[in-house]
Amino acid sequence: MSELPPLNLLLVDDSPESLRVLQAMHERAVELRVNRANLDAALASMTDAVSISDAAGQLLEFNDAFASFHRFKNKTECVRWFADYPQLLEVFLSGDKLVPLDQWAMPRALRGETVTNAEFTLRRKDTGESWVGSYSFNPIRDKEGVIVGSVVVARDITELKQMEQESRATKYFLEVIVASSPMPIIAHDPQGNITQWNPAAEQLLGWSATAVVGQPPPMIPPERQPQFRETLSRVLKEDRLFLKEVPMVCQDGSRLYCDLAIGLLRGAASEIRGMVAIIGDVSQRKEAEDALRQLNIELEQRVQERTAALHESEARFRIAAETANDVVYEWDLKQSIQWLGNIDELLGFGPSEFPRTLEAWVARVHPEDQARVMAAVHAHLDGGAPYTIEYRIRRKDGVYRWWAARGTALRTPEGKSPRWIGSITDITERKESEVALRETNEALKLRMAEIEIFNHAMVGREQRIIAMKEEVNALCKELGREPEYPPVWREGGVGNPEMGNR
Repeated sequence: MSELPPLNLLLVDDSPESLRVLQAMHERAVELRVNRANLDAALASMTDAVSISDAAGQLLEFNDAFASFHRFKNKTECVRWFADYPQLLEVFLSGDKLVPLDQWAMPRALRGETVTNAEFTLRRKDTGESWVGSYSFNPIRDKEGVIVGSVVVARDITELKQMEQESRATKYFLEVIVASSPMPIIAHDPQGNITQWNPAAEQLLGWSATAVVGQPPPMIPPERQPQFRETLSRVLKEDRLFLKEVPMVCQDGSRLYCDLAIGLLRGAASEIRGMVAIIGDVSQRKEAEDALRQLNIELEQRVQERTAALHESEARFRIAAETANDVVYEWDLKQSIQWLGNIDELLGFGPSEFPRTLEAWVARVHPEDQARVMAAVHAHLDGGAPYTIEYRIRRKDGVYRWWAARGTALRTPEGKSPRWIGSITDITERKESEVALRETNEALKLRMAEIEIFNHAMVGREQRIIAMKEEVNALCKELGREPEYPPVWREGGVGNPEMGNR
């Protein structure tokens, strides 16, 4: 914008009218200078790329952000005519579809369009650099409504789009984990209504996701609803993980005993999005404990004394089982293993002490189990055989624990397996219960065998006593005396018990 000539050069005469005109022109010039200064300051302060054009497509004003957005070194290097930009840039829609020149932002604004947040991908022809821009534009009209120019505002959203892509990948990864987990996983909103229900939950409890999403959890029995709501309130208030053993009801009316772990779900800004619950069915463990108690009762009825081993077994089986500890892992099929869970605590290490490598894991598998475990891994990778296996693993303190492992190789459409996702569960208590149950059965068999031997011994003694009494009576008869004992009563070769007590 050119400046007005000095006031003294415009002075034609010194009449009052001329002076008033010149004074007005001077005030208008000052106003224009102030408005221009305000415009320059506004453009300089904006981080978005801003450009103002006339109706012919010539850039009248633009800021430093405009130069940076279009990958110019500075404003001086910027091209001022829109018609010259196709020589520098290519513009695409999603899917690499080239945008015709008349569909670029400025031509559309000069045709009268007003658009907000239109996304285009730009590529410099000279460098090949690409970026994504979000455009908002509208026409500039004079007092009569005629379009005299355009305003285009653009923002570089390349990093935002990359973050969105990474977020989608992370979401997919978590969805795969939830869907493939053998443990039922349920998400709730802050009000306690269900927002997610994985296939394992449907398999265990019977309800489909369609039937329960948006509803309160149906598996909590009516008499336990107040305690469950109180637990959810404590999770929200105290922001910590809660572990509980609770009864649950299935869709068919049957009941289960389950370990329930509940924690908070947070969004990207750490805001509370809801809660997630992981359920472990411990009904079989409960049934095993009940069966063991019943077996001990029966053993008490048959024998009067119990061995120290039975006392030890009963005490061991009456210990309340710890909350199920499931750990999910991702293996890149090379050396790196990412553990989603407290693997360090599970193996007795300090935080982040256990190496996240395949070699470290294999080294801790029991030597007798290593070949079997790796054979199962290769059978799954090579032929798709299910990877479900139980093996022993050594903690840092040297104690071996039993793990139940499941895994799935994620395959591409070409059949390649770039990574593996799986989970492990500590089943040591179940294994110990099975061993104890076998020991109890063996003890019972031994006790019954002892009783059987004792019964045989008593029957032989009774037979000998009867034979001696019969010999005495025969001798009395030879001597002409009355029998010393009453006649012997026999049934099936067994003497009269009453005679045996004389």
